[in-house]
Amino acid sequence: MVTARDIPDPEHIFRRNQPAISRTEQDCLAESSVVICGCGGLGGSVIEQLARIGVGRLRMVDPDDFATSNLNRQAGALLDTLARNKASVMAGRVAAINPACRTEPVTGDIRDTNCLRDMNVAVDCLDNSPSRLELARQCARAGLPLVHGAVHGWYGQSGVLLPGDDRYEKIYGRQAKENGHVAVLAPAVFAIAAVQAALVVKLLLGRPCRLGAHWLHIDLLEDEFTCL
Repeated sequence: MVTARDIPDPEHIFRRNQPAISRTEQDCLAESSVVICGCGGLGGSVIEQLARIGVGRLRMVDPDDFATSNLNRQAGALLDTLARNKASVMAGRVAAINPACRTEPVTGDIRDTNCLRDMNVAVDCLDNSPSRLELARQCARAGLPLVHGAVHGWYGQSGVLLPGDDRYEKIYGRQAKENGHVAVLAPAVFAIAAVQAALVVKLLLGRPCRLGAHWLHIDLLEDEFTCL
């Protein structure tokens, strides 16, 4: 059992963040709040990276449980977490990495919860078009930046949707139904999740972010990375 004596000082946990992140910026991350919508492939990896870099408060939203088909790509999917809620599992994983991070697992759907309340940045790690559109609309109303990520097979894309940007409506507006089965490979998932986590950190710290105007598209099969 881990006791208070066993928990390392946060200064030691995040020492290797410096000087890429200054002490002042580290303090800023500790005071920041991020909501991750979807805690599976993209979401699980984003959550873990944000916990490891020192974001102080993570709200994790997902009504689903881990299933066997998640084992190929989802950080929280282990044999002993199958049939357990994804948000709750990831909250426990964060606690085992960075106990200073305040976790808020939400086991409801984004359409039924006020998940954006008191947040600085939202992250889209969802897997269906209706939910993505609803999240984008909620972020627009709340004035929150939304960090996008999507993966299909060897391919993926990521960028920042700012209030007033109608890209989601153009991309997902015609897809009225939830997406069916698609191939999703772990390398693409972890690559896009890394981009999403970096974008979140830059937004929280006020660093320049090119991927607001242009989104990154990756093709790991042909080794192509483009901003469009």
